[in-house]
Amino acid sequence: SAPEPVGRLTLDKGRVTNGLTGFELRDLALAVAFSGTSATIESLKGTDGEGGTIAGSGSARQLDDGDFAIDGQVTARSLRFTRLDLATTDGDVDIALSGTATAPDVKGTVTIRHGNVEISARVPPSVAVVEVRDPAAPGAPPTPLAPPPDKDAPPPRVGRLDLAINAPG
Repeated sequence: SAPEPVGRLTLDKGRVTNGLTGFELRDLALAVAFSGTSATIESLKGTDGEGGTIAGSGSARQLDDGDFAIDGQVTARSLRFTRLDLATTDGDVDIALSGTATAPDVKGTVTIRHGNVEISARVPPSVAVVEVRDPAAPGAPPTPLAPPPDKDAPPPRVGRLDLAINAPG
């Protein structure tokens, strides 16, 4: 018989940062319970260090084909999305996840409550220079083609993304 894992995972005072956008989560607290082929996120909470909050819960259960059925939700209030020299944004998130790990369904809203973009004649050193190329320009290298699909492969699993992005005002 296959092993049946049982246990609990907790994280306290965790931190996630993204240096490109300035996105940061602090004081992350996570509690996950495992039982057999299922995992349940009992709680997920954190802050952005500036008054914004994030919370979530959910579950995953292994299916007979090896994929995982997923069900969860994430909410955020006044969360700082970007924290850069030239731009800051914050807002709210309400997202529900369902489907499977290989074909997730993501549905919800992201509302940008505040945004500040500074246009400056001088670019600070923290802003990366991005080279822009027009693929249709004369002399541009050809765009590589994707390899043809394997005729014997099963059809790809497709998830759905249904997000409304609101930016009132």
